[in-house]
Amino acid sequence: MRPEIIDRVSVCERQAERSRSLSYDAIATVPPRRDGSTPFKVPIVNRLNQSEALLNVDNTQRLLYIGAGYFRTNIPSMDILHEILSALESEDSVILATIISASGSTPASAFSKMLVKKDGSAWMGTVGGGCLEGDVLEAAQRMYGQRKAEVMTFHLNEDDMVHGLICGGSLDVLIEPILRTHVSLIKEMKALRDEGEDGVVATMIDESGTVTAKLLIRVAHGTDGLRDEWKQILSNVPTLQFSTDELAEETHKAHHRNETRRLKLQHGELFLEPLIGQPGLIIFGGGHVSKSISRVASIAGFGVTIVDDRKEYANPDRFPEAVRTLAVEFHDAFEQLTIKHSTYIIITTRGHRSDEEILERALK
Repeated sequence: MRPEIIDRVSVCERQAERSRSLSYDAIATVPPRRDGSTPFKVPIVNRLNQSEALLNVDNTQRLLYIGAGYFRTNIPSMDILHEILSALESEDSVILATIISASGSTPASAFSKMLVKKDGSAWMGTVGGGCLEGDVLEAAQRMYGQRKAEVMTFHLNEDDMVHGLICGGSLDVLIEPILRTHVSLIKEMKALRDEGEDGVVATMIDESGTVTAKLLIRVAHGTDGLRDEWKQILSNVPTLQFSTDELAEETHKAHHRNETRRLKLQHGELFLEPLIGQPGLIIFGGGHVSKSISRVASIAGFGVTIVDDRKEYANPDRFPEAVRTLAVEFHDAFEQLTIKHSTYIIITTRGHRSDEEILERALK
């Protein structure tokens, strides 16, 4: 069943031409221009971000409006790291585009990512859509064989009308190759994230655009732990002209401020990008309210655990999106749960007595 067009599409013709070669779900016709010239048709390609996913929790075939002119009719996995690993099973490399900084009003926020295919089309994710994204896709396709990295800067104001987006802000996009030799690193990043732990990814790029080093730094042990990690790194990568204290401080800022830090090197640049662990959500109670909360939370990126004292209300069939279901007496549940600084708890059982008991245990 093809979706019904429910809103107008407004994208620049240049991106429309680029999009014609992509697979699409539907075609939208732009209303006639004021000068009466013939309107053009725009392929509605598979694209969404997490905020759009929240609108489609019932998995119905509906069409969602996306500001830059893209639509999506169902919910795919948005796990970029998982997709990179899958792609590298058959490909030697993939291209990853990441917004490393954004200021003012922009079509996508910092850390938005897009995985790019060899043919220059988006594999997963978005960096904002429109002609901005079209330029990123073109650059990624050009760089595929070169295995070089590049930072593209966009100023989305009236002085840059060619990109078709006058949001008023600015953003930087890092376009980099991810090679098959990075598989072990990507697996380590995914494992750390899935455990709900944070880290910082350090990427060194020389003047020619070659990625000379890519490392994962754990931040769980504070500044002292960061110094120890950088001390070990510098023994293998002696080209950095910063001290361990300086690097530990910059890494701490990247994590604490949740921003990518850029350090100029003598012959290149060092990028420190925070890796945020997946937050956990424990829902006590497996009723109808919990079913809706679980689905939305899972789409939003939470690792959901369901706890109920009845097996028929806490099982994978009832909560297929949950990472864990636990059928146990509520007062015994905390002995089987791991609660971290990134864990959230929702209490919605069938009775106030159980709610009060769980809340008392949670506050301890």
